Amino acid sequence: MICPVCGTHVEDAESICPACHADLDMTRAMPRLQGTYCPGCGALVPSDLTQCPSCGMPVKSPVTSAQEVRAKREERAKLLSGVPLVDPDDAGEAIVPVDERPEREVPAPSIESAIPSEPEGYEGDSLSDRLPSMRTVVLAAVLALVLVGGFVLYLTHPWGEGALGSQTPDADLSQVGFPGVVSELVGQDGDNSNTDEELDAATYEDLTVCFDELQELDERVTQSAEDLLSVGKTGTDDERQQACDAAQALFDEIDDLADTVDAIDVSTGTYEDDQALLAELVECQSLRMKAVLKAWKIDASLADPTSNWEDVIASVEAQANATTGEDTYKQRYDELVEDFAPAEPTALEE
Repeated sequence: MICPVCGTHVEDAESICPACHADLDMTRAMPRLQGTYCPGCGALVPSDLTQCPSCGMPVKSPVTSAQEVRAKREERAKLLSGVPLVDPDDAGEAIVPVDERPEREVPAPSIESAIPSEPEGYEGDSLSDRLPSMRTVVLAAVLALVLVGGFVLYLTHPWGEGALGSQTPDADLSQVGFPGVVSELVGQDGDNSNTDEELDAATYEDLTVCFDELQELDERVTQSAEDLLSVGKTGTDDERQQACDAAQALFDEIDDLADTVDAIDVSTGTYEDDQALLAELVECQSLRMKAVLKAWKIDASLADPTSNWEDVIASVEAQANATTGEDTYKQRYDELVEDFAPAEPTALEE
């Protein structure tokens, strides 16, 4: 065996290397395999075989003695120098140099491939192999036609009434758009001199009714503001809440009256200024009541409004005249209300 420390050849029976005195007890001597290795696949070929049992490659027999090795080395050296060699068994015959010897036919080794062979008749993966068959294409086309046809029939309902034509009877359109019986044609024949007078009379009546309603609302707004100073301070929770609800209803009535005034027909132009003045009077009452309503809402939300009376009355005092202490919108209303005096239609005729 060989010493693993210094590489010296040591007898197998020795336990200590004679060169480096290394302990060889732990070194295991590997048995020397007899034979030679195949130059094709590397398998170990026994000495008595001349062909590899694994791949079939021809293998020369291993050298068994040092004399044979030395003789082959000398023979190879002579061949390389060009000196003809003499066969030891037949000294009279010259051996042909290596470069003049005929080539030997060496059988090719049989190597088994790990890739399985293709079945007979296989021509590879082509485009035609991946395409569906004609039967599949025909079945898909028939199925698509059935689905589309069924959907069309479901939408059209050819079996229902009126599918091929309307069964609704023809309507009589001869009187479509006719307003009824006309006694006279406006703007052509007949006397139409009373048309504007009738419109002015209706407008005058609407303005008078709205103004009377506004006067009543003015009194209620004044009363609500006075109740705020009395009931708002000393009233119970229910009384203050009822007064707050009444103030909200009064504010809504004023808004409704404003819409009514805006809808009055003044197309003749006779009462346009009167309508504008009435709308301004309604706006004054609306702004005045808005401040009173805000005070009522704060008053109803407090358990003791007297302790926070400044917060309650702040919205009302914000629009009070610094000199008179009266609400500015109330003053404006009193000034304009005297100018509202629409003329009666009879007075216009005179």
